[in-house]
Amino acid sequence: MELSIQRTLDGALLVDCGDEHRGFSQWLEHELQHSPAYVGEFLSQLKALQLGEQLSVQRAEYLIVADLDEASIQTAPIEGEQLQHLTLNEGLYQNSYDCACGYEDMVQLLESVQSFIN
Repeated sequence: MELSIQRTLDGALLVDCGDEHRGFSQWLEHELQHSPAYVGEFLSQLKALQLGEQLSVQRAEYLIVADLDEASIQTAPIEGEQLQHLTLNEGLYQNSYDCACGYEDMVQLLESVQSFIN
């Protein structure tokens, strides 16, 4: 999985996991803005998974499901009046619904983000 993390002039973090994994980028940027400690908490939950277990977490407009094989994320589409206020690029970015990656890739992604913010 591609990964680029940058800090804007105002201190916000921009996370880019590539087009194929845009849902993870959206989720991470949201979490880092609203509850940065949750990234570490989720990583701990992910590492505690045992064979045959599944982790399913609903956060804001994101549903994350993971097991020892794969992690996937679904984002809810933006509709109605909210959609009218988005620019074309924001609208395309916000309507990235589903993506998945391997368990090890997800762990590595979260560890990299944690290293960057600490």
